[in-house]
Parts: sequence; C-alpha cells; structure tokens
Amino acid sequence: MLGVALSFFAFGRIEKAAAARRHTFVVIDSANDLLSKLKDAETSQRGYLLTGDKAFLELYLAVRYDIGGSLDKLRRSASIRAADKYLDAMAPLIAAKLAELSSVIELRRKQNLAAVIAVVRGGRGKREMDSIRTEMSGFIQIEERALAQRDADFQSDMRLMLSIIMVASVFALLLAIFFVYLIYREAQQRLENLVQIETQRSLEIQKEANTQLQKANAKAEELNKFKSSLVSVVSHEVGNALSVMTLAMILLEEKLPPEWLKDSDRLFNMIRTNIDALTMAVQNLLNMGHLEAGKLAIHPKPTDAAEILRSVLKCMELLCEKKALRVSLELPDDLQRVRADQASLTLVISNLLSNAIKYTPENGLIVLGIEAKNSHPGYYRIYVKDTGIGVSEEERAKILGGHYRSENGKKMTLKGFGIGLSLAQQIVEAHGSTIEIDGGLGKGSRFSFLLSISS
Repeated sequence: MLGVALSFFAFGRIEKAAAARRHTFVVIDSANDLLSKLKDAETSQRGYLLTGDKAFLELYLAVRYDIGGSLDKLRRSASIRAADKYLDAMAPLIAAKLAELSSVIELRRKQNLAAVIAVVRGGRGKREMDSIRTEMSGFIQIEERALAQRDADFQSDMRLMLSIIMVASVFALLLAIFFVYLIYREAQQRLENLVQIETQRSLEIQKEANTQLQKANAKAEELNKFKSSLVSVVSHEVGNALSVMTLAMILLEEKLPPEWLKDSDRLFNMIRTNIDALTMAVQNLLNMGHLEAGKLAIHPKPTDAAEILRSVLKCMELLCEKKALRVSLELPDDLQRVRADQASLTLVISNLLSNAIKYTPENGLIVLGIEAKNSHPGYYRIYVKDTGIGVSEEERAKILGGHYRSENGKKMTLKGFGIGLSLAQQIVEAHGSTIEIDGGLGKGSRFSFLLSISS
C-alpha cells in the first residue's frame, strides 16, 4: 500500500510539472505572436507606402488596436516575475514603433514622398524593431531557463521517489512471502507432532487404539485443510499485492515523459525482476498445496516441448542478462511432440531453469535441450545443464524431497523455500518418470527426465 500511495503522489507531481511546461510554452508562443504582429504591421505599412492603396492598412490598424491587449496578456501570463523588466522596457519601444509607423503613413497620405524616403533611410524604424526583438529575446530566455530548472528539480525528485517505491514494494512483498512460509512450516510441524503423539498413545493404550487413531486422522485432515486454505488465501493476497504493484508500475511508465523514462529504465527493470521472482515463489507454494490436497490435475496430450523450452527461456532472459549468463538450446532434427500436460511441463522447466540461474556464478553457461537415446526408444530426455555449484550425491534425494536446500546453495542465495524441485519431481512422477541429477560439487549439474513420444 505504501508503494501505491507513493505512486499516486508521483502522478500528482507529474501532472503539475506537465501543466507548468504547457503554460511556459503558451507564454513563449504568445511572445513570438506579439513579435509576429509587429512584423505584420510593418509589412502592412510598406505595402501602403509602395502602392498608396489603403487596403494594405487594414492589417496595420488591426495590430495597432490589438497590440496593447496582447502585451497586457503576456504580462499577466508570465510565470517568472524577473521577466517583467523586459516587458516594462518593451512597452515604450512598442509605443514608439507604432508612432513611427503612424507618422510615415501620414506623410504618405499627404503625398510627401521625399519626407517618407528620408524617414525610411534614417533607419529609425529598424532600430526600434531591433530593440524590441532584443528585449523579447531576454524575456523568452528567462522563461526557458526557469523551465529547464523545474525539469531538473523534478527529475531529481522522481529518481528518489522511484527508488523509495521500489525498496518499499520489494521489502513489503518479501515480508509477506516470509510470513506465508513461517505459517506453512508451523502448520506442517504441528501436523507431524500431532500424528506422532496420537500414534504413540494408540500403541500404549491398546483398547483405545482405533478410537485414538481416528481422532488423530480427523485432526490431521483438519490441519491439512487449514494449511492448504491458509496457503491459498495468503498466496491470493500476495498475488493481489503483486498485481497492484505491476499496475502502479505500468501507470507510472505511461505517465512519465519519454525523456525522463530513459533515465528510469534500470529501476523499472529491477522492479520487474523482483516481481517475477516473487510471483514464481507464490505459484510454487500454491501448486505444492494443490498437489498435497490432490487438486492439481495432470492431463497429458501431444505437446511441443521445444516451444515450451523457448517460451520459458524468453521469460527469464532478463535474469540471465543480469548475471551475464550464456544460454543455449540443443534440439534434435525432426523433433516430434511428447505426451505431457503443457501447463505442468512449463512449471517444471521454469523451476529447473530458475534454479540453474540462481546457482550458476556470473559468466557461466546454461544449456536447455532435448535428446533421443537408443537406450530409451520411444522417449525423449529433456534436460537443463549448468556450470553452477553442483549437488553432492548425499543431497540429491533430499533436495527432491522438499523443504531442503544445500549448504552451498544457501551461501549463493538466501531466497527460496526448497519446494520448487519437490513440486517438479511430483509433476514428473505424475507423467510416469522421475528427475535424474548428474554432476558433482564444483562440476555443475544436469537435471533431466524422460517423456514419451506422442504417437
């Protein structure tokens, strides 16, 4: 909620800045328009001087009656009071210029062409117009400098505000996920303790064994429902928070002017990366709860496994780029479809690739691939191979069992609940296969499993 509040506050600042920019542009346009009117008055006068046709004086007369109002309007709309001195200096210059135009027109009306030529050659009108242009240029420069200063101050405020939004949002979401994890583990521990106590009592009191066992099972089922319900509710709320933060980020990107958005691209990428990582953690918790409750259904059908590998890799390109990881695809020719549940297979590949990215040092290599072996006719082996920290033989069964992270893994990253691989293993087992782990400590890892080729 703090991130959303700061986002809306930022929107207000953006609207005010935009309004100030528009107003400054209007002031500058008005200044240029005033100069244009004076030029039109000069052009109108010259047309009359050359031809003696009074029709040319219509534009001059319109400017003469309107120029005073235009100057007053410009004075009222000026956003910087320091610019008033230029307007004060222009007022007598404009009056003198109009008087000069009027006097020459009067000489032409009296057919005193010699006097007209003498006045024009004297250059008084040009000097007055040059002075007006000089004062107007000073006025416009002050308005433009004020606009540049407001832009600089606002950009500084926006960078600070974006940093606050990002830090507050990520911190709040991490706290929410950690809270879910603590409740999940506490419920599971309570369940295990209750089953152990009730089982021991049933053995000690033979006569009440059946009754006590039924009570224990009932309580265990109740706690299991409570755990699954709690995980679903909290995951839903965290998911909503993630959605709100994503919406706030999108709105902020839409509101920011393009020239400011370029400076903020790195901050937005950091926010997107953290939101994607937290979304994956929430989805793993929710799917694990569904599996334990028997609600996650698997419906195998002909599926393009290569397309799934490409799609998952594209979603995680930014994470790979952040660690300068090289990623490649190894696909055989004439690849056929496999029998698999598309959504579940996508989840398995996402978890395996996410782990490879987490536990592979910077500048490492990750390979996603599919291979056909003569030792398993009618099957493809799908694999994710990396040059990461590796897994010892003693820890392989533990990390696939769930709620376990290797000591080397904990040193590389503090994130994670240790349930992603367990979830992947259960999904693969539902497809009639199992995850195999090759490699060793310091030698990288290869996680792979078999899927049957669709006939």
